[in-house]
Amino acid sequence: MDFIMELAFFLLCAVVIIVVWAAIQFKFSATAFEEWAKSKEGLGATASAALGVGSICGLALVLYLIGMVVAPNAARANPSGDMFKKGTWFNDNSVYLGLDYTLKQSPQCKDSSVDEHGTSNIGFRQNIWQRADGRFRLNATYTHHSGFLCADRNGYDGFGVNVEWFLYKKD
Repeated sequence: MDFIMELAFFLLCAVVIIVVWAAIQFKFSATAFEEWAKSKEGLGATASAALGVGSICGLALVLYLIGMVVAPNAARANPSGDMFKKGTWFNDNSVYLGLDYTLKQSPQCKDSSVDEHGTSNIGFRQNIWQRADGRFRLNATYTHHSGFLCADRNGYDGFGVNVEWFLYKKD
């Protein structure tokens, strides 16, 4: 099944990103990994990471199943008419997981944490409309931000809309 193989690849990439980032962080940290892993902060961050990765995988399954129903019935491009009629609707959806390094202390991290700069983000994008040439897209989004290795201070969730303009796109 393609979905299971793609989910396994997504998980592999996520684990590699998390492990490499953490290894680099602990290499330059005054705190030892073993000490951190047994602390309340470490146990909380580990549980939060497991919950986040598990949640995004569950969401991927739900979006995949919805996409199987919606995609075959999505409106297709119309060669005549106004700009919005020339586009397509509900073309795709995606989930993502990432890590950001803030230049100053992350607003998601409490002071004196192992890593005061690492911010994790997970979420999904649902395409709403795409111009026929694929260069402009309107998407609905949901993103959750929290500290990566630090004790969370201000984790937040947000729903949003974005417009995407592809400056360069291979055909």
